[in-house]
Amino acid sequence: MQSNTPSATTALQQNPIWLWGSAAYIDEFIMLCAGAWMTAVGFGYVDLPTPANQPWLGDLVRQFKWMGPLLILIAIVLGVAAPS
Repeated sequence: MQSNTPSATTALQQNPIWLWGSAAYIDEFIMLCAGAWMTAVGFGYVDLPTPANQPWLGDLVRQFKWMGPLLILIAIVLGVAAPS
């Protein structure tokens, strides 16, 4: 005897909108997390030790003070503008 309730795979095949809706924001979430980390490193809340033989890394970390907030802003703008 067959049941009248659809299985989970059938429901997924018929209406995959919930999957695409949440997947659209994964890139923005990753950018937001990376921007938060860059901001924390740039302002010294999180320590990123720089080896003595790589002085360019210290110069790069100083740039995180403006790159992190810019990345957060871009993630927010893309998240708002994303088609949903």
